Amino acid sequence: MLTIRCHFHPRYRAHREPKNDCETCRLLYALAHQQDGNTEEILRRLGSGLAGTTGDDKMSVALEGMETGRASTLTVKCSHHQYQATRKPGWNCDACWLLFVLKFQAHKDGERRLGPFNPYAYVIGHVNLKAACAALLIVR
Repeated sequence: MLTIRCHFHPRYRAHREPKNDCETCRLLYALAHQQDGNTEEILRRLGSGLAGTTGDDKMSVALEGMETGRASTLTVKCSHHQYQATRKPGWNCDACWLLFVLKFQAHKDGERRLGPFNPYAYVIGHVNLKAACAALLIVR
C-alpha cells in the first residue's frame, strides 16, 4: 500500500475539515471520509470547486498536489485490488491506473515511466478521474 499526503500541506492528516482553500486537502478529506457519505456531497459541503460537473482538468490539478511514498499516517489503496503500483497495471481498473500515476508523478524516475507530458491527459486520458477517486480507499 502507498502512503499519501498533500504536497503543499504535509502536516494535514484529514481528520478534520481543512481550514485552508487547498483543493488537494479538500479532496484528501473527502476521500478519507467517503465511507460517511458520497464524495461529491462531501466536496459540495466543503465548498470545493471539484463538486458538480467540473472537467477532469480541475481534478487533475488537485491530484497533482498529492504525493505518495512520504511519511504519512494515511494509506491509500484500490478498493478492489491489492495493487502496489510497482509497474503498470495490466487490467482496466481506473483506481489502479490512478495509483500508478500518483506514485510516479513526483518520482525521480517519473518522466521515464509516465512520459514528459501531463500524465493525467496522456497516460490515463481514458480514465474518469472522479470515478477513479471514488474507487480509492484511504485507511489510517
